[in-house]
Amino acid sequence: MKIKALISMVIIFLFSGCAVSDTFVIKNVVKKYDQKLVAALSQGNPEVLKDYATEDERGRVYIFISELLKKNRLLKARLIKLKFLEARKVTSQEVEELLRKRKERLEKQKLFTIPVEVAKVPYALVRTEETWKYTYIDASSGRPVSEETGVSYQNSYFLIMENDKWFVDRIDAVEVPPKK
Repeated sequence: MKIKALISMVIIFLFSGCAVSDTFVIKNVVKKYDQKLVAALSQGNPEVLKDYATEDERGRVYIFISELLKKNRLLKARLIKLKFLEARKVTSQEVEELLRKRKERLEKQKLFTIPVEVAKVPYALVRTEETWKYTYIDASSGRPVSEETGVSYQNSYFLIMENDKWFVDRIDAVEVPPKK
């Protein structure tokens, strides 16, 4: 009897039109983006990200890959840990404020910044703690040309909605020093 009740509840849920939460969907886009980023960096092809990243974000990945290829290198990466700290919809005003603070932080560090226009579209913000391991590989042979290195980041993913689908539009990555 309990099994029939459980099956009935599952069927009702599936066919009742219950929407998957925005938080779940937004987090899933970030997970898929990270998976596809690994492929893009090892294959030298940012278009692998087309289902999860905007054209602007793919352009930034393209520039990074181009710099690697100038040295006949690509990057073989593995995501070791992904911890979600926050995932929510935000207003374009909140995005402008976050990017303004980012620009101030980078200017204090004497790093180059680019002005960013914030479109008036639905936005989401996902903050994560991530640990990665990576190795540089020869672009021609695929053989490792460096030792595997670990790095941790605190990332802020800015997502926008285009045609009812969420896409990563930019990432603010801050490297976290190793714990002693």
